Amino acid sequence: TSTTRDILEKAGFKLVVDEKMTQRLQSETELAQSRAAEAIQTIPGYACYRTVEEGLSTAANIAASYPDLAEWIDIGDSWNKTNGQGGYDMRVLRLTNETNGVTDKPVIYLMSSVHAREYAPAELNARFAETLINGYGTDPDITFMLDYHEVHMLLFANPDSRKLAETGQLFRKNSNDN
Repeated sequence: TSTTRDILEKAGFKLVVDEKMTQRLQSETELAQSRAAEAIQTIPGYACYRTVEEGLSTAANIAASYPDLAEWIDIGDSWNKTNGQGGYDMRVLRLTNETNGVTDKPVIYLMSSVHAREYAPAELNARFAETLINGYGTDPDITFMLDYHEVHMLLFANPDSRKLAETGQLFRKNSNDN
């Protein structure tokens, strides 16, 4: 039997394999498989991005696993929760070394996913948090950063609308119906 490639070549087409694209597709497939193996919930069609629940769970787990370096702070409620429509607690992941006696540390504040379809920023912040926690004590730059600074991360500034976008809706703004 002839393959599609054989048929196209017999018809006079010259086929060239795009090695970079092939490598990228293989990497995305491998990432999707590893996320599935880890049972990480991802956005349908976007295996490299955690869902709202998975991102919040990641931050909560960091705080629970590293109490001397991380705190999971409730700063209020999302619009939907405020209005009795489900919604989320708005939370900030605070990373710093609490045990070294340094006070009055400068703060860096990172806010992500303000708009519903901004998938990458929350994922980048979650991965940055994981990098900081995993590098503390072994990477001198990360250790210095957390010893002498505070990093505050609001992973989802608009979790209600982000959840709508995760279902495939082309939702852009917030869920305020006014």
